[in-house]
Amino acid sequence: MYRPVPRNEISDALAHLRGLHRQIRPSNDRERYAFERRELVTKNLLSNLHRTGDHPTLSMLLEIADMFSLTIEGVHRLFGYDLAGIREYDLRLNGGRTHTRKAYLIEGSTRRPIGAPCVRLGRVR
Repeated sequence: MYRPVPRNEISDALAHLRGLHRQIRPSNDRERYAFERRELVTKNLLSNLHRTGDHPTLSMLLEIADMFSLTIEGVHRLFGYDLAGIREYDLRLNGGRTHTRKAYLIEGSTRRPIGAPCVRLGRVR
């Protein structure tokens, strides 16, 4: 479920991802802004990575996922977390109390499923 990842391995992976994104030249203002923002975020991450401790914040993970086009599972894996293992453990631990519901995106009065599970905890007796 969790494997400690040396900070130099994480910084190498971030530098590699930045290099891949640098190969794509921005073609409009929006892409140029995203390019500049990615450079700034990468610089800040690499310089402050040693201060994140063993467990980065969720907002930090979401920002990395957004900047480097990673999935949530991919960015967690970068920091040593195995979400599939955590889900399996949670199911074994809370199987009788955790219920997966279908998530809906509400637009006006129209409700439609968006495919992502929504977790609702049942009563603990």
